[in-house]
Amino acid sequence: MFQHLHSIFVDLQRCEGCAACIDECPMRAIHLPHGKAVVIHERCIDCGQCMLACPRRAISAVTDTLESLSQHAYKIALLAPSLEVLLDSESPSGRVSSRDLGSAFSNLGFDEVFEVARAARVVAFIVERHIEERKGQAPLLSTSCPAALRLVQARFPGLMTHTARVLSPMEVAARLAKEKAAGKTGLSIGQIGAFFISPCPAKVTETERPILTTRSAVDGVIGIDRIYGTVVKQLAEKGSRKGQYELPDGTERETGTDRPAQTVQGGRLRRLKVSGIQTVTGLLEEMERGRPVDADLIELHACAGGCLGGPLNPRNPLEKTTDVGRLIEKYRRRRGCYDDQCLLSIYKKRSFESTAPVGPGSTETPEQVGCVGSP
Repeated sequence: MFQHLHSIFVDLQRCEGCAACIDECPMRAIHLPHGKAVVIHERCIDCGQCMLACPRRAISAVTDTLESLSQHAYKIALLAPSLEVLLDSESPSGRVSSRDLGSAFSNLGFDEVFEVARAARVVAFIVERHIEERKGQAPLLSTSCPAALRLVQARFPGLMTHTARVLSPMEVAARLAKEKAAGKTGLSIGQIGAFFISPCPAKVTETERPILTTRSAVDGVIGIDRIYGTVVKQLAEKGSRKGQYELPDGTERETGTDRPAQTVQGGRLRRLKVSGIQTVTGLLEEMERGRPVDADLIELHACAGGCLGGPLNPRNPLEKTTDVGRLIEKYRRRRGCYDDQCLLSIYKKRSFESTAPVGPGSTETPEQVGCVGSP
């Protein structure tokens, strides 16, 4: 993995100094000292809003490349839920099969794919238990979006005590995938590389300088834009069949919504989903002033529409979708990969909680606690 303070990069030759990026930055992390945009690294949260705003495409994200796979004996692609939604929308059948998906990423140099949606079920279960233990206290803030989390840390540090004390689905997925691969191959954790295929630059910075753990289990972050065209072409050549895999019960892929805030009633929790960096900032300002929020969990997404609006996605299928609710519902409830007893065992052992920072391979996974139905 490369070593940079931030993923956001400005091409000064392209920049015309129009200041469109300054208007969109929630952290005032860009200025024009000599008529060209310069990032103030101490303020930047890598939300990528400047990338979306720039009319000259002078701002981009530095991510890892496929060449970095060669550093590991066994390579795992961690697939963001938003990527799976994008690929499904490209398929004539409306669903890419697991076989074709694995084959496409194998051609890129990966040995295995692991759906981050599986880890999201583990995270959701832990968060639900935390909320039950809190018994009516102020709502928890989700930790899945690193840009939103850094926004809280930088501008609203008093609200950090409201964040869910659990690792993000990306981090949990890396640990689950590595432990599974180690058991299957006999390789050590250090020989296995987990690479997140990301819709946003904030994930890059999160693996370099994580907030919730001392060291990330993710070995690299590759932008969706780097591999999307190749994967889509391979899937088209195969004429991808209808898939057989299913999402964990109660898990919702990070499709977001066309509205900035949405209350979702489901399961044990009252969730408030808030997307778009300006809307997220406005809510946090209200919370800081003491405004009560009628929710158990507030899911914060820096990008409008959630991760499908990420700046590294080649397009957003929500833009041409009239029935957004139907698209979201398509990914809502499926049969679980882990049963409740398995998840309860993980929770009781405090695995994947951020209150005790962990390194790769040091948590107990479903396989280690003898769970039924592990992926």
